[in-house]
Amino acid sequence: MYPHRIIKSAWNDFSFSRSLKWGWRFLKLTTNIPNHIRLCRLIRQSRFAFLNKNIPQGPYKYLGRHLSYSLGLRSRCKALIHHYSFMNSHFNGKLLSNLLAQDLIICSWGSFDKFSIQLTTAILTMYEGELVINYVINNEIIYFITFSIVPGDMFGSSEKNIVFIGGSQGSKNCFELIQSATKSNFDVSPQASLITCLKAVTLSIGVLDIVGISEDNQVAVGRNHSKMRNYNNNYNDLWIASGGIQNLNGDFLIPTHLYERPINDIKKGHRIRTKRKRNFKRFLYMQTLLSFEKNFFDQQISLGIE
Repeated sequence: MYPHRIIKSAWNDFSFSRSLKWGWRFLKLTTNIPNHIRLCRLIRQSRFAFLNKNIPQGPYKYLGRHLSYSLGLRSRCKALIHHYSFMNSHFNGKLLSNLLAQDLIICSWGSFDKFSIQLTTAILTMYEGELVINYVINNEIIYFITFSIVPGDMFGSSEKNIVFIGGSQGSKNCFELIQSATKSNFDVSPQASLITCLKAVTLSIGVLDIVGISEDNQVAVGRNHSKMRNYNNNYNDLWIASGGIQNLNGDFLIPTHLYERPINDIKKGHRIRTKRKRNFKRFLYMQTLLSFEKNFFDQQISLGIE
């Protein structure tokens, strides 16, 4: 057997490749020991017991493919520290315990089909962020967006804290449900609904900037464009449609307010449909704001809502 085939065979052996991978990650960890110790001490607090039990690899995931291709190992670790420090200082016990251990309903509507927007800990998509906001129809998740709260300067923002969206994806075999949900809700797609609610969540926690990851930096798709076209959810187009502006890093700065084109720019035949879509988005936005303002914070943030 040729040498390169021997190496390939050994690499494909699960136990060998797994040992080699974690050996390499251990070597990388030794270059980041102070920050790693700080991260472990933070996450090992009793407030985060759910994470320790259900995601034991959490403090180590930054050693591999995590959050964004644009970040180095130390930046990924600092992003985790920042996120959990923010949660620890800004989220009250009720919100934190519910958010970590169950799905937190932040918006719901519908009489025949039951729709809801739910916020919870990211487990299946934990390498794209720490929290996930789900679009649910009749108790089935059909679309989700994963995000973290990170330092703004990591992604070209002057804000101390930003919400960084690391992933946006529809659930497997749910294409027809996504189409049906869009049609049932004034042609507002599940992804547009989630971004609308996430904007309200961002404002509610006192954060002013959202950054959406570019296709090139996305950890599941970025370096596999040709192989992942069916998986790729057109990140760049989604952020642009949400009012996003691309920065020098290639990612997109998205406003926390509802982005609406001037009505005069809309064709006359489409204006009634556009107004219905806007009214529905405003409903989602305001319901999410009120839900957070009413229930979830030790320090109430004035939102100017009567």
